[in-house]
Amino acid sequence: MQEDGWVDGSDDGGIDGFYVFVDGLFLSDQFETKHVRREPHIEVYILTVKSADTFKQAPVVSLITSLGELFNFQLDTMENPYPAQLLEVRERFKSTYIDLAPKNPRLSIHVLYCSRGDARRLATNLRSKLNQLQKIITSFFSRVTSDALAFGATELLHLAQRTKKYSLLLPFTETYISRDGTNYVILCRLRDYLSFITDERGELRRYLFDGNVRDYLGDVQVNSDIASTLLEAGGVDFWWLNNGVTILASSATVAGKALSIDDVLIVNGLQTTETLYLTLTGHVRPDDERAILIKIIISSDDDVRARIIKATNYQNSVELASLRSLDQLQRNIETYLLDHGWFYERRSNFYRNQGKPGDRILSIRQLGTAVRALAFKTPRTAERRQKWLRDDNSYRQVFNPAWPLSLYLGCAVVLRSVELSIKKRSVVWEGAPIFHGMARQWSSFIALVITCVRLKDMEYEPQRLGELADAIISHDEVRAATGHLVATLQRRGKYLRYTFGVEDEKGILVELKANGYVPLVPAPIELEPDEMRRRELRKAKRQEKRLAKLAR
Repeated sequence: MQEDGWVDGSDDGGIDGFYVFVDGLFLSDQFETKHVRREPHIEVYILTVKSADTFKQAPVVSLITSLGELFNFQLDTMENPYPAQLLEVRERFKSTYIDLAPKNPRLSIHVLYCSRGDARRLATNLRSKLNQLQKIITSFFSRVTSDALAFGATELLHLAQRTKKYSLLLPFTETYISRDGTNYVILCRLRDYLSFITDERGELRRYLFDGNVRDYLGDVQVNSDIASTLLEAGGVDFWWLNNGVTILASSATVAGKALSIDDVLIVNGLQTTETLYLTLTGHVRPDDERAILIKIIISSDDDVRARIIKATNYQNSVELASLRSLDQLQRNIETYLLDHGWFYERRSNFYRNQGKPGDRILSIRQLGTAVRALAFKTPRTAERRQKWLRDDNSYRQVFNPAWPLSLYLGCAVVLRSVELSIKKRSVVWEGAPIFHGMARQWSSFIALVITCVRLKDMEYEPQRLGELADAIISHDEVRAATGHLVATLQRRGKYLRYTFGVEDEKGILVELKANGYVPLVPAPIELEPDEMRRRELRKAKRQEKRLAKLAR
């Protein structure tokens, strides 16, 4: 996110950072507006950062000029030259704001001038300029709140030390059910639960969902049904039709008609909670007495908490990989990959919902496939068989705590590079194409050949895969590795086909080693007769479609 919004450069108009959020989610170039609720909250943060020990007037004057241009959406061209990245973020904000206009968005714009100075001792003329800047910003938009503030060393330190609030008060209706006063089942009014899951700014406390195995799924059928139920004016109570929410906590105390809960973690019910937030925020009826069912389970034992999370999610349709998402190794891999520009979705849809680039997003299953293909050298079955996710011993072989984290990055880099190369360009020899569908089936084999060529060894130790963590795999390498697969089949007297047998898997590496780790070059490709007929049929169908379009 930092790189996407950091626009510092020459001719930047005094703007170092330009960040936009929609309902708390970062507005990247892959953000989709179709899932955004009515009356969303758009927040814009403009940063100018200086290392000086005082606040000066010049940076604010620059902002008055530049923001007077950038926030004027009626301008087609800018008078002043701005960096391409700055204009890109501005265009992204403009198009999103216009797209969401029918949903009546609420806009907040914050301009922050940061330095090491003392914000309590601002000069009068500087305060006047900040007020002038605020008025200029407000003049360009309707339903907008804005501020232009100076943040000194004290304010920045306060922000850095601010902690998330995990101890919260949850009101309940009627009476609660409890065994030994340690665990609770309650009914909570929808409006009270909405207050419980939002902060003082009305934003969703997303950090409470870290114990959930997947992120929000968006506009799927179940969430649409939940939204429809929430919007009903009368009829049955909400908790009759919904499974409710499960909360893990370290302790809970009854305080009148509310529970004071410590270390809140919502481990089941994220879809319900997020849909409720998107649907009811700003639309809660004061006379709405409907309730949601909530279970509060008290435990500080990590093993017990993990079992509870697994059990509650086994009752739903959840990928096996998601149930492994809370393992400490999975958290470590996520942090390590994030530091290297990769987004590891140990929780399904977590980074996709933030609009991170798809070619940099990896799931647990995808990384496991890469490890099985390259560390175990079993590309034939790497993707097909996922039972290893269920079996603890098999899982620990794939995600081995003794392996360096760089091994996982190396596996990801090689296999994803192969997949992207295949997706972007056709691979051709002697005018005969290797079909994209076929090449996808071969991705793991191609990645293994490239790995062996790079390491000059077909019997390498898995730890050596970390040497490829910074590798840049070229299209020529992918083409050469694919050619080696074709040549191996040809030498074994086999037609070009989609799948490999056990002996083929072994033969690929044996042939590579025998040739000094230089990929073999295939002869002109001969397709299997059935495949040739399928090609001709597809070609004929495409021709028919073109003729039909011309006829219309």
